[in-house]
Amino acid sequence: MGNPYLKTRHIFANSLLYSFNSKYFDLTSVLFYNILNRDITQFYTFNEALQQYSLQYLNSDYTRQTGVQLSGSIKPFGSNILVAKIFLQPAFIYLKTMDGKVIKNNYLQNRISLSSSYKNLSIQYSLSIPDYILNGAFLNTTENANHLFASYKLKDWYRDWE
Repeated sequence: MGNPYLKTRHIFANSLLYSFNSKYFDLTSVLFYNILNRDITQFYTFNEALQQYSLQYLNSDYTRQTGVQLSGSIKPFGSNILVAKIFLQPAFIYLKTMDGKVIKNNYLQNRISLSSSYKNLSIQYSLSIPDYILNGAFLNTTENANHLFASYKLKDWYRDWE
């Protein structure tokens, strides 16, 4: 159901970035703080006339998102023979509705991968553990993912196996 009484939301986003690169180590970190005044969110509300719940868009008082994002790679040999990469984003969502109710969500987005390349052969393994992120009336989730990739370069041709 639409809501003609929705007000526009105002977004204030702020972030601080630090990056470091060397032959053996790369690191990027981002500290972020976002506040969304009059955020437009989805909620289930009880409809007295129909005696059922319906999904509606409503303005919340505000939504606040804070967290840090860390990503980096380690190359112990200073080359692509072995590379370990990691992505972590611990974050916190705090939503306050117009009637004063508070909804909180903590989550940790993540990805880890190991790869190795030598001459024409490459192998990569990646792993992701599921997380749940608040999105209005719903919790979105990522899938548990384990992937193994191998490729071999033959002259100017690539052959990938998954």
